[in-house]
Amino acid sequence: MNIFIQRYRYLVIITLVLLLLVASVLFFAKNMREDNLKRVGDDIITNFHSALAYEMVNLLSFSLALSENNELKNALKSDNEHQGHLILSNTANRFKQYTHLKSLHLQVLTPDFFVFARSWDEGFEGMPLAWFRDDLEQLKRIETPKVGMETGRMLSFKSTIPIKNEKEIVGYLEAI
Repeated sequence: MNIFIQRYRYLVIITLVLLLLVASVLFFAKNMREDNLKRVGDDIITNFHSALAYEMVNLLSFSLALSENNELKNALKSDNEHQGHLILSNTANRFKQYTHLKSLHLQVLTPDFFVFARSWDEGFEGMPLAWFRDDLEQLKRIETPKVGMETGRMLSFKSTIPIKNEKEIVGYLEAI
């Protein structure tokens, strides 16, 4: 009987050690899986933010270059909306054709935030925007370009750049 109790004791100890070992393996496997999921989630978010930053820099660079277009400045100074529309629509079409930008809308606003010309539609000239766009008044004060994600009618990137003739702001260019 004594041998039976001693063997039983060894069996219980071995069983407890094995159960502890299995529980430890399961615990660490579960934690490792959760850590992997967190790391993958963090990587996805980091890549998403990186792609957003790339798109915003790309749009800002494009807008800055277009705001220096002398033909566009001349059309704005001479109040030639039709010429402004042609310049914007031709530029948008060229970029849609030759770059990854497949949905590009351009518009020029007067210094008082009235629509001067749009690439996608002719006929909205003179429409006031300041009464429902608080961001425009801020742009007038800081006089620097801004780019960001807009949640208006559609989720999109928007870059707004002052168009300057020497030191004077003659209008604002928006690339959407």
